[in-house]
Amino acid sequence: MTVLAVDGLALSVVADLWPAAELEPIAAAHPTNSLPGWTTALTGHTVDEHGVAGVVVKLCEGDATVTNLLTHDGPLPGLPDGNVFRDVRLRGIPPFVIENDMVGWRGSVTRALTAGATVLPGRAQFRGHPKTVREIVTGLEKDIVDVLSRSPGPCLVWALVELDAWIHQVGYTGPVVETLTELGELAERLSSRGVDVVVHSDHGAVRTRHEPELAAGLDSLAGASSLGAGGAGRVRWLWPPASAEDRVVTRAERLFGSVATVLGRSEYLTEGSPAWHRIGSVVIEAVDESFVLLDPSIMYEHGSRLPDEVLTPLAHWVSG
Repeated sequence: MTVLAVDGLALSVVADLWPAAELEPIAAAHPTNSLPGWTTALTGHTVDEHGVAGVVVKLCEGDATVTNLLTHDGPLPGLPDGNVFRDVRLRGIPPFVIENDMVGWRGSVTRALTAGATVLPGRAQFRGHPKTVREIVTGLEKDIVDVLSRSPGPCLVWALVELDAWIHQVGYTGPVVETLTELGELAERLSSRGVDVVVHSDHGAVRTRHEPELAAGLDSLAGASSLGAGGAGRVRWLWPPASAEDRVVTRAERLFGSVATVLGRSEYLTEGSPAWHRIGSVVIEAVDESFVLLDPSIMYEHGSRLPDEVLTPLAHWVSG
């Protein structure tokens, strides 16, 4: 079996592009960001359970500093030991991971997610490599076929397709649609050779517009704590001192008005869970196109719970 893990893919985009696939909707984990999404998909645990609550978090509630989980290379208490690759290997089926752009995420989380698999570098990279759609998909196909041809029996090949890097820039248009069309054709070629093909994703994305006034206001709110703002994308959180929390909530509600919901962390995640302990006590979640972007040049972002962020496809091309 070959599994294409397409980062950033909304269900609504592929319904007409992949007519030969069996499609099912899958609800993404929240926050709708890559680390929580892939951790849930590959371990079977919820965000509350595995504790990978986002990108910028506290490792422990009492910490005086925050940690970026994309690059964190130390212990991560509560991270599950098991994953799909270990499960498959225990059943006598060798698993392979073609990491492609995942090479830039190397840290404790990604090591745990790929443990048990033979990890290969891959040629289908979207970041920092100016390639055409055809070059990317051709490289991906060669890598997959190479693994399949070297395996004497059944195997699992899981390949990251970091399309999210382009989705941020152009949305679901142009080269993104072209890539998805070619991935569908690749899936059909593989299935015609007797290979079952599955596509899944971590989250979708929605059009988002950076608002400098909101960004300045968020910086001011974050100034109540030395930790700044955590989270990523369309959900951010704050760690104000307990004595200032009510004032920060009131100011945040006035600042964001109807474009975001201001929540307590117990309204966002299950109180007392590993993930709950890692996020700030005040959560600001976008519900509108206007928000704060770390990179104001991008057009699409994710992290909140609008339908195109949450509903992702599980697509299956049956071999035959």
